[in-house]
Amino acid sequence: MNQTPSQKHNPLTKPSIPSSSAILFFTNFKSRFSILIFIRWHHPPLPFYFRSSSINLQDDTVFAMDELSGAVVTSYSMYLYEQIKNGSNKDHGICFVTPTATMNHDKKGKARNVDDSSRLVADRLGSRKNNDIVLVPYNPGRHWVLGVLDMKKKKCYYLDSIRPTSVNLQFKHIVDAAIGLYNANIGSKKASKFNWVNSACPLQPGTIECGYYVLKFMKEVVRQGLVVLEQNKIGGDSNAYTDADFDEIREEWLTYACNFIFMDKK
Repeated sequence: MNQTPSQKHNPLTKPSIPSSSAILFFTNFKSRFSILIFIRWHHPPLPFYFRSSSINLQDDTVFAMDELSGAVVTSYSMYLYEQIKNGSNKDHGICFVTPTATMNHDKKGKARNVDDSSRLVADRLGSRKNNDIVLVPYNPGRHWVLGVLDMKKKKCYYLDSIRPTSVNLQFKHIVDAAIGLYNANIGSKKASKFNWVNSACPLQPGTIECGYYVLKFMKEVVRQGLVVLEQNKIGGDSNAYTDADFDEIREEWLTYACNFIFMDKK
């Protein structure tokens, strides 16, 4: 009986194999990935999950059609952050808030209230150093949106690929309360109410693509800075994304995760 890839390589542990073997496995895995591209991504993959601060390949989800998890959004944020610090992207002073800070449940499954989320976001704002652009992906329940905080001009750009003209009220409450807590923590006595801006952005064609759109929004801000929001240039002149845009994100995502797992990349 032939072994499946998941039987040969336990996805729940980090394999101790030499780099040459890792490259061979990566090449084989990427071949499957290329097949998915060839069939026009009728079943886009969800290959990465976090377990104890590591990324694992879950073979049974590679061909699944489903929404992106918080772990997937976090892993791609890690990739973007590395591109800022070690890649060719200009550092516009960007940092990230992990989606787990604002999710309805913590990593142990315990319910988290809005106040808890606000405190976590405020703590992140306090540790941002000189990074004045803060990317905050948020999922109120089966839908991803993105908030981009401009700490200098006191603005929050809101990007929603389904409802671009309305702001999720719970998310707004979390962010506004976090700003208040942050100001109190730094001893600021000035009122610091942020101006919320509904940013024009590409709209998703279906019901499950929102996670990919948020990843693409973050990528554009990382590459171009706030100017892409100030000039309403998210999505470019066409204000739309193509299959090639998301194929590129998947490849970046896959390469980063395989390097993280097989090349012992921290």
